[in-house]
Amino acid sequence: MRALVISIVLLAALGIVHDASAQGGIPRIPKKSVPGIQDPRVDSTYYVIPPADSARMYDSIMKLRREEVKAREKIWASNAPQDGLLTLSISTSFLNRWRAPDISQYFAERANRVDPIADRDEYTPLDRYLTFGAQFHIAPTWGLFFEYDLMARYYNTDIDRDSIKGVPAGEQQLDLTMHTFLFGPEISLYRSHLLRLRVNGGIGAAYVRTYDYEAASNKSRSGSAVGLAASFDIAGDLRVLNWASFTLDLFSRSISTPPVKSGDQDLSAGFGWHTQPFTIAPRASGVVFGFAIGGVFYIP
Repeated sequence: MRALVISIVLLAALGIVHDASAQGGIPRIPKKSVPGIQDPRVDSTYYVIPPADSARMYDSIMKLRREEVKAREKIWASNAPQDGLLTLSISTSFLNRWRAPDISQYFAERANRVDPIADRDEYTPLDRYLTFGAQFHIAPTWGLFFEYDLMARYYNTDIDRDSIKGVPAGEQQLDLTMHTFLFGPEISLYRSHLLRLRVNGGIGAAYVRTYDYEAASNKSRSGSAVGLAASFDIAGDLRVLNWASFTLDLFSRSISTPPVKSGDQDLSAGFGWHTQPFTIAPRASGVVFGFAIGGVFYIP
């Protein structure tokens, strides 16, 4: 009897070993107990646990993190209006310096100042500076810009009676108005969904008008000149709305013209109390630099 029991136990043990070897020595694990990879050598209700590999897990986490960062940057870039085809801009300046040697000397002679030539090096602020521009973004990092600038400087001296010998009392006035049309490349040095730093430089045409007036004689004359203009700007755009940014612009403009003409004569011809010709036929050439503030508007 004891021998029979021992034989049954041995046969049962041999059956279990045979079953395990038939399955490739892989333990069968219930499907709901441990998730894993399905092994084709067992039926569909059993899975095999993959080997633990900390280095592989770390690499997978880092890869997912990099993909997440790239996806986020892609979303930011797609939402950044700076990547649109067209933007419009407007700016004005209250902090600038203008120098026009010929015009300054000419007006000093009109006011009969002691040393008109000394005024050639005078820097004065513009009375008006206003720009309107459009930027075409051919690529995310560069494009083309078109710009119209309106600049004005009003020279004015009110002379008291007998304060300057030979000059009648009253107002001496010279209005200088400049229109420039500029075109050139624009490069984005840095851009994000909040900030863009850009630089541009251009050349174009300048149209200048002058208006002389003397109150004592009630005489006036107008003149004009056409020349060349050049520009250079470094601007930063801070996005404040989805469709607009605030702009701070460090700018410079240069204008070069031939002598200003009034009819068939240039401005060296005598005017008002100054019946004799002036010592200079003034050109409306000059340079201006300063800071401007404004806005950029994104066209979807």
